Amino acid sequence: MSDITTDVLIIGTGLAGSATAALLSTYGIQNMVINRYRWLANTPRAHITNQRTMEVLRDLGQDVEAEA
Repeated sequence: MSDITTDVLIIGTGLAGSATAALLSTYGIQNMVINRYRWLANTPRAHITNQRTMEVLRDLGQDVEAEA
């Protein structure tokens, strides 16, 4: 097993974890996201996206906002 060094370790690849990783990356902060499962869901898990969430996604860029 090898050692991994990162500035921020994010636990969970849900909405909050994924958004946190994306936002930290835009500021050049090294981060790593880990998840309990070895697969990604093939269907959406968030059924409602509130206005503030869309504002944060808009800050990440048009491509991210469009994908959401």
